[in-house]
Amino acid sequence: MFSKRIRAATMLILALILVSGALTLQATGESESRGTTDLEGISVAVYGGSGAASHSARALISLFEWLNASVDMIAARNILNGELEDYDVLAYPGGSAMEYYSELGQEGLNITRSFVSDGGSYVGICGGATFACRYYLGFFNGSTGYAPYAGTGPYLINMTVNRQCAGPDLSNLSENITTMYWGSAYFVPREGTEIHPIASYAANGEAGMLSFKHGQGTVFMSSPHPEYEEGSDRDDTAFYDHLNDPDSEWELLRRVMTWLIDESSIPPETHPTESDMTAILILGSIGLAGIVVVIVAIIHQKR
Repeated sequence: MFSKRIRAATMLILALILVSGALTLQATGESESRGTTDLEGISVAVYGGSGAASHSARALISLFEWLNASVDMIAARNILNGELEDYDVLAYPGGSAMEYYSELGQEGLNITRSFVSDGGSYVGICGGATFACRYYLGFFNGSTGYAPYAGTGPYLINMTVNRQCAGPDLSNLSENITTMYWGSAYFVPREGTEIHPIASYAANGEAGMLSFKHGQGTVFMSSPHPEYEEGSDRDDTAFYDHLNDPDSEWELLRRVMTWLIDESSIPPETHPTESDMTAILILGSIGLAGIVVVIVAIIHQKR
């Protein structure tokens, strides 16, 4: 009689464990199907060496922290010492591409090229975007021209978001944004080059922001400055806050940054969601309760 009870209890426990396991797999599958929504588990290096505009670097750090990434500011010596292997994303702020090259030299350029080709992501803003062009890193296969605005700025300009972008999903964003122009350029890819225009200058329709794959890695280049939150202090800099930008480009940047990670060969660290943990706890509790039931049943049988 007790043997039958033990067998019945065992079968019930196995059935419950299988159901709980299925729930765990379903929860995990749903989590994976949602794709990357922020940069949790991603390590970002923001270049802060010679030539980097400190306020642009600070704004980038704030952006990446807002995206839940782990962020460090690095210098040329860190790159030359091979420390890029500790990071998933390398970001160059506004500044001087010539000074970036002067500090890194050809060795630093080759290390950076390998970092991206092997699966890392590169983010270049203004001078950092120029640094990605053919005279330096050579990620972008094309030419540049200066946007048709008077002087070097800085001041706010209008841009048009590519809501039909085949790369990052920009479909439900506002079509028109304002962002800070500061001697910015536009990009003209060579014919046959696969790139994803992100936003173009309203004045001439040329791309001022774009993303693309390079080797196993990914690249985002922005000649204007979407990292600044003019009129807001969440970028941790008061640089040109008087411009009072009526909108924020950070949501656009979130979609671009998560695309960079999803399309690169370096997967982000995964962390169990709340639903995953609930299913795991249920499974563990049922398994533990089942063991107790079987032990109690065996003790009774021996009596």
